[in-house]
Amino acid sequence: MPSDSNLHKAAHKGDIDELKKYVEGIELPEDEDKIDINEPGASDRRALHRSAGAGHIECCLYLIEKGAIVGKIF
Repeated sequence: MPSDSNLHKAAHKGDIDELKKYVEGIELPEDEDKIDINEPGASDRRALHRSAGAGHIECCLYLIEKGAIVGKIF
């Protein structure tokens, strides 16, 4: 079962700056690559699910703008 990545954690916290670092690959540690925003995390929830569940609208809008899939059953 997948676990939450740093992307999922940033989305859950509503940390838009951290979220952007992972989505856009900005200032990541050398051992981390740019992340697929539709990658499942714990309980098969994506970053969009994490931010929406926590009520972080700005993060939701950003993720959708960057290609997060809305309304699809995986």
